[in-house]
Amino acid sequence: MSESVRPIHAQEYFTVSTDGEVTQIITFYYHDPEGYYRELAEEGRIGKELDKMVINMQSFLDEERIYINERRVRPEVVGADLSFLGSPEIVSAIFIIKFKGTIQKGINVYEDHYEPEITEYGYEIYWVFPLGWKILDVEMAGDHEIIGDGNILVVWAEEGTNTGGHERIMFYVP
Repeated sequence: MSESVRPIHAQEYFTVSTDGEVTQIITFYYHDPEGYYRELAEEGRIGKELDKMVINMQSFLDEERIYINERRVRPEVVGADLSFLGSPEIVSAIFIIKFKGTIQKGINVYEDHYEPEITEYGYEIYWVFPLGWKILDVEMAGDHEIIGDGNILVVWAEEGTNTGGHERIMFYVP
């Protein structure tokens, strides 16, 4: 990635299925004033850059320690894409990630341990659990709100937020 490319925002979506499979979609938004990605696209080299980005993302995921009900799960990047958002100066990198844990009736816990950092940009995170499931407790950097029927979590944080290196969601499955 070019030195002039600067991250400006991120959004992350988690959907949880009743069998414990989690699909995570992360979109990073970048300001690319010198057209680094546009040039790669015009030269037909965007695929190689995307391959590097996938390897880099998988490396970050491999460093995290994610648990569902105290059993470690291993997230895997299963797809990725780059797109321009109405302007060659605004680029998004999208990663599709999957992992699966064992869910039980009653109380369940998702935990993620990672290297703490101070964010360079603001972000939102959305967790969507199946209808009937209830989010009971949340420990996560930034502010959060539980919406819907108690099964949707929205988290938001501003640039400069200390991520803390730990996330935890306790939820109930009927």
